[in-house]
Amino acid sequence: MIGSSLGIGSLFVICGNVLGLTRTTLSRPFSGDDIQSGDLLWRLAQLSRSDSSPLTLNSMSMQFLASLDNDDEEVVDTRSILEINQEEGVDSYLLEGDIRLSSEQLNRLERNLNETRQKRQADKTVALWTNNQIFYYFDDSVGPRRRRLVRKTLAYLSARTCLDFVENSTYTNRIRVFFGNGCYSSIGMTGGEQDLSLGKGCYTMGTVAHEFMHALGVWHMHMRDDRDDYISVDLSGVPVRFFSYFINYFNG
Repeated sequence: MIGSSLGIGSLFVICGNVLGLTRTTLSRPFSGDDIQSGDLLWRLAQLSRSDSSPLTLNSMSMQFLASLDNDDEEVVDTRSILEINQEEGVDSYLLEGDIRLSSEQLNRLERNLNETRQKRQADKTVALWTNNQIFYYFDDSVGPRRRRLVRKTLAYLSARTCLDFVENSTYTNRIRVFFGNGCYSSIGMTGGEQDLSLGKGCYTMGTVAHEFMHALGVWHMHMRDDRDDYISVDLSGVPVRFFSYFINYFNG
């Protein structure tokens, strides 16, 4: 199990000057959540260094994303989501490279670090969308062709689930899809307007579906609390700075 094989000192470490870093690359800064850039980096680093980090959601699978037909404008871009976000300089602000936490979610994760496993398992940290309806709209930065790809992807998801994606820019709880720096999303319904960034390189059906699945409240598959019952994680070929991406956050 990864929790027993990795010590705190072996996990991802942010360099010493992170508290002084500021980023200006995001179309909408993270400061909107009342978290200063340096403080956000430091707090995410503490979660990454813990060997008993507390995220969980036993929910939908993201396995089917690999089967999506990437037949649109940026299929020639073979970079992964993580590679795109690293090149854009935003990955350090995002949990597991593409999940944007609200200040409330980050506070809850930090509090959960000191709780028992039973308490952590009961605290899912995310809110799901009411009546399986997800409201979203496009920022002006997203052009017509990219909008068509997003709509096509959401139609694919809707046809295979009980979810209904509604394009509406005025509903109280809604997703703002914009052409930002990188591919990332909030996790679950955060309340009010929340951002989902689809920047350069993000417009394949698989990537669009991946980020919308996060907005639905779905964590990465390897973060499931029962992961270690089925697989063993071999970190021999993984750079140390990425060890935290393979922590079993849910299984204390």
